[in-house]
Formats: sequence, structure tokens, C-alpha cells
Amino acid sequence: ASVRGKTRAPDAMSGAYRHVHAAPRVAVTAGASATTRRSCGSSRLSRAPPGTIRLDNRRPLPRHHRRALRVAAAASSGVNEALAETGGNVVNVLNKKFKVGDLREELTRRGEASDGKKAELIERLVALGPVAVESAAPKPEPSSDDASKEYPRDDAKPRDRDAKPRPRQRSVMSSRPAERVSGGEGIDEDGDSNFSGMEVTFLGTSSGSPSFTRNVSSYALRLTDEIWLFDCGEATQHQLMRSHLKYSKITRIFITHMHGDHIFGLPGLICALSGARAELKRVHGREPEPLHITGPPGICDYVKAAIGCSRTVLGLNLVVTELAAPGNGVAGVGAGTDADPRGFAAQTHLAADARCRMFLGERWPDNGAAAAPDFRDRDAWQRAWDGSLELPYWTVHRERAKNPGGRGGEKGAIVVRAAPLRHPVPCFGYVVDEPDQAGRLDADKCAVLGLPPGRDYQRLKNGESVRTDNGTWIHPRDVVGPDRPGRRLCLLGDTCDSVGVAPLAMGCDVLVHESTFSEAKHGEAVFKGHSTSAMAGEFARMIKARNLLLTHFSNRYGTANTRGDVPNNNGSAGDRNGSGRKHNGSGGSPKDDDVDDDDVLPEEAPDDPKAAAAAESSLVEGLVREASRAKGDSRVVAASDFFSFNVQRREDFDEFDRAKGNREAVVEGPAVEPWLEDPGDARRRIDAELNKAPMGGMGGRGGGYGGDRFGDSYGGDRRGSTGGPRGGGGGRGQYQRGGGGRG
Repeated sequence: ASVRGKTRAPDAMSGAYRHVHAAPRVAVTAGASATTRRSCGSSRLSRAPPGTIRLDNRRPLPRHHRRALRVAAAASSGVNEALAETGGNVVNVLNKKFKVGDLREELTRRGEASDGKKAELIERLVALGPVAVESAAPKPEPSSDDASKEYPRDDAKPRDRDAKPRPRQRSVMSSRPAERVSGGEGIDEDGDSNFSGMEVTFLGTSSGSPSFTRNVSSYALRLTDEIWLFDCGEATQHQLMRSHLKYSKITRIFITHMHGDHIFGLPGLICALSGARAELKRVHGREPEPLHITGPPGICDYVKAAIGCSRTVLGLNLVVTELAAPGNGVAGVGAGTDADPRGFAAQTHLAADARCRMFLGERWPDNGAAAAPDFRDRDAWQRAWDGSLELPYWTVHRERAKNPGGRGGEKGAIVVRAAPLRHPVPCFGYVVDEPDQAGRLDADKCAVLGLPPGRDYQRLKNGESVRTDNGTWIHPRDVVGPDRPGRRLCLLGDTCDSVGVAPLAMGCDVLVHESTFSEAKHGEAVFKGHSTSAMAGEFARMIKARNLLLTHFSNRYGTANTRGDVPNNNGSAGDRNGSGRKHNGSGGSPKDDDVDDDDVLPEEAPDDPKAAAAAESSLVEGLVREASRAKGDSRVVAASDFFSFNVQRREDFDEFDRAKGNREAVVEGPAVEPWLEDPGDARRRIDAELNKAPMGGMGGRGGGYGGDRFGDSYGGDRRGSTGGPRGGGGGRGQYQRGGGGRG
């Protein structure tokens, strides 16, 4: 039989396999100690102790061949040695230490029948008794299947036959992600098409806490030359490494709200991106691109605390923008030409460190409206539906036309806008708009008109007329087809009411909407600020969304429903006062009655992962059916981790594209980038703040200087000296005006 390009034949004396080479020859024998010996030639290895490998011609044998020899020699004498060394309890030893396969192999080697149960095999071997190894029958020729098997490692410890097999430890990293569930074939064909410049990849689809099949919230928008990340729950770095995405391509991160399952992975990812960009600068000498983070109020404090407390040295510029709504009627800088100059200074991003690597600032609404009403104010949200209450919206990012990435043209470039959602904490949804693209050029018609391929083709696509060599003028309308519709994506955070984003999202090609609960849990969903699958479908129908992608599923619809303290697996919460709940020993009331089952981690992996995955798929299918009924069609998908959906570029306008309305004013505005403080001005400001800290009295107050909201302000030391002539040297301000501590 051929093994790895070598030929091996059985050795009749030892029962082991001898690999036959043209040179060197290798002889194998097995002694009573069941170790493989080699002795031939006058090599310097001949002085090695017994049991070692010796070669002639000083040529080493490949490692996998040595493994085969050791395994074969040990297997040939293991059962036989037990028969020879064991006394009266030979039956018990054979039954306990050896498997049926070992016993049958020994009988086959001796030329005896190897069929029957284990007790019969042992009885047969005891009757035969031990034999000398040299007289054992040769092992039969291995089959081709045996030749393809890998041998155990040389350094592997011998298996303890008395020990019970250890169960395979299952973890999130070794678990298989949940499968996506689709409502129809049409949406599958669109989503599985080739990459066309926009692709949504889900990195986490669980709500509250991860499960064995889903991580917490995060999804990425892959563009032609970069990646934008929306939310960054814990373990997002692991998910990025397991996906086909390159996290070094991430240039922008958009945070929907400040709940932990959406932001706890952000500090680690910032450090990873910082290290990658710093290495890029060291190797290639290029200044790394800045990382832009946009989010709700509190994101600046969170990022600065994480970077400052961990003493992270940033290798890139970090620009953090809060979506604030002071309600002063001043249009923010995102309004472009309509922006109010009175708000420019307040929206400038100030350096937060002396190295001028981190810049923190605000962005005010384009319409100057006040912040969204409180989550519990149902009347105010109803007025928003009636149109009597204007909700704010922001232009977060607008690229300039003809940008280097190739996504822009004469009609503008990609624009990102934000609007508030109804949730217990400030929450936002983001709408990504792509301008309409120029029609396709008919190259055959150009050739007929006498225009060869060249730069004139691009001029025609840009709307310019060109002249051929024979003097004929060719106009764009003659060879360029009609414009192709640009795409629109609506990417929402947690919400139970999305009226604020509805005007911006009309006719979107993709709507990413949470589906935490089933339709039967409508009351609980609204109470907690979440949506049901039916609510997601109804909103998709209202804004005329082409495709609906569901995410943010409760753990009760996943593998976490295997927990013993969740009595029902059918999407209901179960009887809170029944026997399914664990009770404390002192009283009859339920223990931890306010614990939310959706946010509790599963205590153990399911016993049967395949059965659990099938049950999870069945439960999620119910959510998809509910959303499809509410939406009115089957273009619904329940996303799973690592599920990618390609947003197709369409050639013709249809009812969904016409619902988008005229977007020229949106995409043709000027580029909107945060205004950063000049590094020189920032250093002078920080030095002035340090020098302005006044002196305190005898053991009195340090009097500190608070500075700007996001500046490195310093105050007096929090601990005063006893009777000292002046206050302490200064603790940092509290990011708010007048922040100095006591001396």
C-alpha cells in the first residue's frame, strides 16, 4: 500500500510496518518492552540506548514514519503483554483496558476469528494465551482508507484507558452560528448576488446578552474602499476576525445608543485600530486616516474615560462627535450652506490631550429643533405623528463629489443622516443615501459614430459633449442611457417608535430593524422600548422599504431557551409565579422577579446542538412569518451572525425608487466634516488653562479653572494640605465648565 509517497510492507517478525526505501534501509524489531528498536550499520547512533531510532547512511526517517512504527509496535504487543503479565484477573484487565477493536485486531493478527461480542473475544484470547512477539502472525496489508489516516503526534501522552472520555467543551468561538431564515426566494437571490459597492454584514444579532449562536449587536456596511461599523457590542473584534471583513478598513463607527450591548466592544476596537494604523505609518511612512465616531450624548465622555483611564497612546487621530440638540433654533454645520454661523464655535471639536490625537465635539441639528421627547411622553410622540411636533435630524457625513474612493460623481456622493428613535435612552437611526448614477455608455454605438475608446468616454458619462476626428459632435443623450437609481439604506437602533426617521427613509432598499419580541409580546415590547416582528413589518410597509432585515432577537428565541429557569420555549415569558421560577428558601415570593430573561446568559450549552439549532430556526421562522404578513410581501430575512446582504444596484426606477423623492438637495451639498481645533491653538489653550489655576489660602481651596467642556481643564487638588500656604497642584476638571476640585 502506498502511504505518503512511500511503500510499506508488514514485518513478519514484529507485526509492525517496515517502510521500504531505496536508501536507506530501515529494519524494525520490537522487544519485550514494546518499544521500537532499530539496529543496522556502524552509525554514530549505534551507541544510543535501546528503544531509540538508528539509521544507516545517516539519513533521518520522516517523523510521520517514526510515528507509524511506534504505534504499530505498541499495538502489536499491548494485548499480548496483558495476557502474559496478568494473573487470575486477566478477564477483568482485558475488559477494562482494551476496546473491542483492540481485541479484534489481536485476534486477526493471530489468524483467529474476530467476530462476536467483547465477552466472546476475551474468552477466545484467554483460551489462546500469550505468545511470543516474534511468532505472531503478520498484520494484514492496510487498505487505502487506512493509508489516508493521520498518525498521532509523537509527543502525545498515552491514553489512559481507565479514564472516561472528557466531553467536548463548547464555547461561543467553537459554536456554529445560527442560520438565517428567509421569507422567500426573491430576497435570497438579491442578497446573494455579487458585491456591487454596498454590502451589509451582521456581526451580532442578539439582544441584551450573547448566546451560543449569536453575539450582541453590531453590523458593518462594506463599501468599495472602506468599512463603516454600526454599533460595537462586546466581542465585536472576535466577530470581525471570524468574518471576511478586514477591520483595518474601518474608518467610521456609528453608535445608535449607549446601552452596553451596543458599546462595550468599542474601547478594545479603538486600541486595535490605533495599533494597526500606527504600524502602517511605521512601515509605509503615511499618516494614518482618522477614525470618526458618531453617537448620542455621552459618547465623548465614554471614549475619553476609556482611553484616558487605560492610558492608551493613540496612533491615529480620533474624532468623536455627539449628536446634541440644544433647542436654540440654530442650524448646525450639517445644514451646509444653510448652517447658522452663530453655532460654528460651539461645534468645533477641541483637542482632549496634549498630543492632539483625540478631538471631541458636538453636532447640532440641521433644522435647529429641540431634542426628542422623553420615552414615556406618549402624547408628545403622538404629536410627532400628527406633524405638530418637529423632531430634529442631523447630516452626519457628506462626501464631496468626485471623491478619491470613486463613489461620487457629478451628482454628489454618499450622505449619512441621523434621526431620533423612541427608546428609554437617547437613540438614533442612520440613513445612508447614494446619489443617482449616470447611465451606462453604449460603447458599440460610440464606435459606429467614429469615437474610439479613450478618455472621451468618461467625458460623455460626465455629461459633456465630445467631437470626433471627422468633426462630428456626439452628445451624451445619443450614447448614454438613462440614470440609474441610487441606493438608500435605513439602519436603526433599538426602537418602539421610528416616526423621527420615517421622512428620511422613504423607499429605502434595505431596512435593518430590530425584532426583539413576537407579536404576542406587543405590550412588553413597548414597555421596554423595543419592537415586535409585526411592528417591524408595519414600519417597512409604511416607508415602502424594498427589503426588511430583522435583527436584535431575544434570547428566548435562541439557544438560551435551554436554561432551566425559562419554562416556555414558545416565545412567551412563562408563568412568573409558577413552579418554573426558582424561589428562595425563606418565603414564597419568586427570587429576582425583576430579572429579564432576555438579558440573562445561558448557563450551559444545549445537550444536542443540532436539535437546539432546529428549535431556534423554528422559533425565528415564526417571527419572519409575522413580519411578512405585516409588510405585505415575503422580502424579509431574519439575519444571523456573519450573514451578508448585497444591496444590488438597479438599472431602472421602480415604485420604491420613486418613493425616495428628489434627493438632489441632499446629495449635492458641500462636504460635511467636523471642524477640528488647530493643534497649535490647542496646546496654547491647554497651557493657558494650566497657568490660570489660582493659588489657594492656608490649607484652603485650590480654586481650579474649569475650562471648556471637553478641554483638559485642571483644578485644585482634591486633598488640601494642613496649614499649607497654597492649594494643591491640580486634579482634572469634570469635562464641564467650572470643574476644579478643592485644594
